[in-house]
Amino acid sequence: MCSDELEYIREVPGLKVSYDQTNQWLYADWYGEHTPESSAVACQLMLEVAQERRCAKILNDNSNITHSTARITDVGWQWMRDIYASGVYYFVWVSPTSAMDEQMRENALRSSGRPFVVTFPDLASACSWLLRQVVSKEQVGE
Repeated sequence: MCSDELEYIREVPGLKVSYDQTNQWLYADWYGEHTPESSAVACQLMLEVAQERRCAKILNDNSNITHSTARITDVGWQWMRDIYASGVYYFVWVSPTSAMDEQMRENALRSSGRPFVVTFPDLASACSWLLRQVVSKEQVGE
């Protein structure tokens, strides 16, 4: 996390979602093992919270995942469109995966359009980048 002012919102197995008061973004802290099913439940929680909070930024931290068999599918692409429709403009993804996997994920997600997705190998770099992003009402209302 980037600040000490996190407001706990909700949790499902493998994901805790909080609101970063200082930086005004959602912090999604993934942990443990994930299957396509557990990832779908966690993503649904993220979407619900994003719709409730109307945050323009999500810091999606996968650095505590120990194992995952989940992959981006057509359902995942629809989820990205839904998360953007909820008002999320920047989606920052912290992942401990190999550089090759990370590059493939970033290229695929950037091709999705909106929200703007960027991957980082560590939380500090992700926070630094996300702090510099400014979202205007015009951008969100595209």
